[in-house]
Order: sequence, then structure tokens, then C-alpha cells
Amino acid sequence: AVTVLFHAEPTGSLLITGMMAVFLLIVLFTAYHNVYQGEKRHLLRRRIFTSDTTRPAVEPPEFYEDLGDGFRQVRLRFSTPLRVLKMLGIAVGVVFLPLILAFLFNGFSARGLTIGGAAVWLCITVPIAPVYLLKFGRLDLYQHPLIYVFDENGSLRRWRPQRVKRSLSDLVKAVGDFFRGDSLGILIGIGIALIVLIINVVLVLHWDQY
Repeated sequence: AVTVLFHAEPTGSLLITGMMAVFLLIVLFTAYHNVYQGEKRHLLRRRIFTSDTTRPAVEPPEFYEDLGDGFRQVRLRFSTPLRVLKMLGIAVGVVFLPLILAFLFNGFSARGLTIGGAAVWLCITVPIAPVYLLKFGRLDLYQHPLIYVFDENGSLRRWRPQRVKRSLSDLVKAVGDFFRGDSLGILIGIGIALIVLIINVVLVLHWDQY
């Protein structure tokens, strides 16, 4: 659908769509090809129950974590609705960022805006968006679970680590460490992204003038 907006000729649209499909197949293959390889491969056996009376009760798994004051019984949650919506919101927001900024600069009006002005930004971010979604869904969710502990009444409540207050000297040190590290490539990438973003916002706003 996106390719039709920028390339009305059917052959060109099919070519761009095919290239995107090949790219996504490579990404999916890279993400999933070794999931069941090695010693972690297990044979799954399916059980069939004839009635609900024979179905055993399955309790949620319980874990114990050291939360600073010793090990405590906790319950972990991963893909909550709010986290999934946040993930999708970030992906959509980054893809359509030039259009969103142009809409704001245009006085919250879509009149005069041309989506073709953001073609370069979309060509970069549309392939990146599914990579981000796969990384978030396969890595970030499970590496950073939400931890819930049991209070005195046996109810679950969200546990959050205490935030460490940082001084101005800590901030200066962190910035210095960033620039002393392997940050040149990151800075160049951020700079190029900002330049492309600004150019695309201007093109969306003033496409008819170019």
C-alpha cells in the first residue's frame, strides 16, 4: 500500500513490494532460524482431555529474585497490553515522524501537506520498523520483565527499583565517557538522521515550491 502512494506504475510498485518482501524474509529468517537448534530442542507432546473435569489446574510459575533485601517471591509479566501499545506507538511514530512534525508546524492542519515529501524518510524507517518490533518482542520484553511482589495481604503490587539520585558531576562524567567511547558512529548516524528528518519535514510542508 505504501509503494502505491509513491509509485503509481504497477510494475514499479510490484518491484518495490518484492524487494521489501525479500528484506523481511531475511529478517525473519535471521530472527527465527536457530530457535530450535542445539541442545535446547525438545519434543512437544500434545495431551487431549475429554472433559473439563480431567483437566489439571495449572498455577502460574513462581520465581524468587534478590530485590536488595534478600530473595522474595515474585511474579513476572512480560507482554502487557500497555507495553505492546507503547511498542507499536514508537514504531508508528518514528515511521511517520516527518508527517507528524509537519502537521504540527502547519497549525494542526493537513491542508497543503504532501506525503511524497517524506519518501526518503519512509524508505529508511519502513524496513527498520519490523526489525525494531522483532527485537522488542523477542529480546527487550523478556530481558526487562515487570516484577510484581506479594504484599502483606497477599495481593500483587508492582515493584520498581529505587532511583539513584545523580549529581551534575555524574552527568558530566557520563557525557565524557560517551564521547571517549566508540560513539563517533552513533553521532554520525544521529546527525544524518536529523538532516534527513529536517529536509523531509520541509518537503512535506512546501512540496509545491520545489
